[in-house]
Amino acid sequence: MAELINPGRGRVARLFLSAFGLLLAIVVLLWAIEIVDTFVLGDRLQRNGIQPRSTDGLDGVLWAPLLHSDFGHVVSNTVPFL
Repeated sequence: MAELINPGRGRVARLFLSAFGLLLAIVVLLWAIEIVDTFVLGDRLQRNGIQPRSTDGLDGVLWAPLLHSDFGHVVSNTVPFL
């Protein structure tokens, strides 16, 4: 009923929820990567990140924003991100 009275309000709510949903999905992805890297891969992703002066490490430039050194690093990035 409220959408019939003010149709723009529904669009704003959907936009807000979709933007918040995207941020939340990114945060969940960052935490999932850190959990898997720490407990399953033994921090292998951090060790194989950007390798200076090596063409083998160039793909690390793309993935470096998703990697964190430890859980404190993820927490310190999650708070301002949200």
